[in-house]
Amino acid sequence: MGLSTHTFSVDGTLPPDPVIVQGSIGAVRTVIIYEDAQLGSTDYDVYAPTADATPVRRPAGAKTEFHAGDGKFFEPGAIIGYVNAATAGSYTFAQEEHS
Repeated sequence: MGLSTHTFSVDGTLPPDPVIVQGSIGAVRTVIIYEDAQLGSTDYDVYAPTADATPVRRPAGAKTEFHAGDGKFFEPGAIIGYVNAATAGSYTFAQEEHS
């Protein structure tokens, strides 16, 4: 099983920021995102599968997993969801991609 880790920036303004599969290890089955801070400093909203979906509030420090489904993969460049910080500011999120 391969693993690749990336970072991306999230702010607290709309529209929400896309979660894009980086694909440095090719297509992946699972993507996990979380604020790249030891304890997390902001709650955040996850929109999936589209930016206009009803958001789900996640607490600071929580991990969110996106699964492609049985026998399926997320292809490099695919937008699999969107995220927005609950408070204004700029935050760095980690993105783990698992093959």
